[in-house]
Amino acid sequence: MFTQVQNPTPATSTEIKTMSVKDYFTQTGVVQVNPTVATNVNGYPFITVIDAANKAENIYFSKRAAASYPKNTPIVKGFFDELQFVEATNEAGEVRIKLSLKGGNRLDAMSLL
Repeated sequence: MFTQVQNPTPATSTEIKTMSVKDYFTQTGVVQVNPTVATNVNGYPFITVIDAANKAENIYFSKRAAASYPKNTPIVKGFFDELQFVEATNEAGEVRIKLSLKGGNRLDAMSLL
């Protein structure tokens, strides 16, 4: 289940939900992942996940995460350690699932003391 997070930007207040990669794979029945990061014709990176019924879905990276995962990056053990799934509704009302870096641009408050 996605965890709700309120976007603090008042002008574009949107609801964002997050889920661990393990939970997303379990809940959606993902059993396979293509072995490398791919890109579309515009150069946006994505991974392809496949469920038990052999249905494939391309999941794109968030803008910030995309820079760290260029085309042909191998998807190996540990690849998902710093990633989470994010569900967000865009301005057109469409729900989108993306891979995002954990914690976004937040700092650990205790490490600043």
